[in-house]
Amino acid sequence: MSDNGKFSFPQEHGHSDEDAEKYQKIAEQAHEKLTSTGEHETEIDHEKVLNSHKKIYESDDVTEHSGEELGHAAAFEALKKICSGEKYDKSELLSLAMSEAMKLWQKKQGSGGDGGGGKEEVLSGAASMAMKLMNKSGGDIGGFFK
Repeated sequence: MSDNGKFSFPQEHGHSDEDAEKYQKIAEQAHEKLTSTGEHETEIDHEKVLNSHKKIYESDDVTEHSGEELGHAAAFEALKKICSGEKYDKSELLSLAMSEAMKLWQKKQGSGGDGGGGKEEVLSGAASMAMKLMNKSGGDIGGFFK
């Protein structure tokens, strides 16, 4: 979150002002759900996230995956970009994860995906996983790879 209590969705990640508003709302809802249910404290199934990421990004097939799987894979892709030394800062994980999720959702729509996983489900999955990654890392987001 930024200093004003809002999540940041910079245009450099491809977010229009309209997107930023939608993403803000989805991120707030995901944050509320995670904190009210205590889910932010639950362990991340690293193997499941890694397997979903591999299937989605290496096979280039998004049609058979749920919105949550797409969102989780997108969050992990964002984490990889940040940890690989690309120009991103760890504070951008949420925004970058939602950008990646949007790309996957658009790809699924363009490839005749069965609609399993609406846009909000994909974005919410990405936001939730990004927040869990940030919470679990204690500031060291590269810890996922250890």
